Amino acid sequence: VRFLGLRDGALQGGPARVLRGAVQRAGRIDLLVGPAGDDAHPDHRWVSAVLATVPARRRLAYRIWPPRRIAAGRASWFKAAGGHAAKRSLIGTYRTQLGAIRDDPTGFAIARHELAAFAHPVERFTEVRR
Repeated sequence: VRFLGLRDGALQGGPARVLRGAVQRAGRIDLLVGPAGDDAHPDHRWVSAVLATVPARRRLAYRIWPPRRIAAGRASWFKAAGGHAAKRSLIGTYRTQLGAIRDDPTGFAIARHELAAFAHPVERFTEVRR
């Protein structure tokens, strides 16, 4: 995992070459996983748009906001070992998911019910077709 230090809520029209360069330094990419282009958060849409310019053999996308199910016919499914408890534990290791989001210009806190929506042990990804 490599953190790029990009500020939450400030990516629109932002440092695309920083993200693109970080991904391209990985070399030949067989699988690129990133946020869905129709995510409700503008930063997630920006990351999706930048990643679309990076060559990759296969792409998967995930939707963060709003957390909703992807139709079974369009999805790849990955099950987290350890179930719900493991997933909650993993979410809890990221400080950005707990309490107030301090690098967002308006600041906000993720509600318990929102975190619960992400704690399912099965992750669903949509195959991105070119």
